[in-house]
Amino acid sequence: YVYLETSPGGANTAGNTAILQGPMIGGYNRMLTFYYHMYGASIGTLNVDVYDGTWHNAVWTLSGQQQTSNGAAYIQAIVDLKDYTGPIQIRFRAVAAGGPTGDMAIDSIEVTGRVLYGDTNEDNIVNADDLLEFSAYWLQNNCNLDLNGDCLINLYEFAVFAENWMIVE
Repeated sequence: YVYLETSPGGANTAGNTAILQGPMIGGYNRMLTFYYHMYGASIGTLNVDVYDGTWHNAVWTLSGQQQTSNGAAYIQAIVDLKDYTGPIQIRFRAVAAGGPTGDMAIDSIEVTGRVLYGDTNEDNIVNADDLLEFSAYWLQNNCNLDLNGDCLINLYEFAVFAENWMIVE
């Protein structure tokens, strides 16, 4: 888990910001799930931002105290990212409200969705741009791209590649 510390010496001035930024993520039909804990009289704002070539700030946002005690269970958040196509990047942005009782925490961050098999350049389209790189694996020993357990890229894998041909979602 990660948290914003607002005790003296931490981010306890209004507007102090902590950012947790993830890597670029390929695929489509993605969902972000995580758990958060926001307890204290001076809780600020927790934001989820998404980058798809441009930053979209606060696609999910929550402000103020959410739990009733320090020992209260974390709450699950689910953020629908299906409208963002192509590779995306996610960042959590915690903004302090000011004061020593504004700690925020997040845990168990997970992004789910579907990655197109054969999309070697991660543009969410399997097309001629991917064919040359994919065909370089033909009859090669590659357990990472293997789909049927024989660690060989052959007609089975090529058929799945072909099923995804020109799918744009």
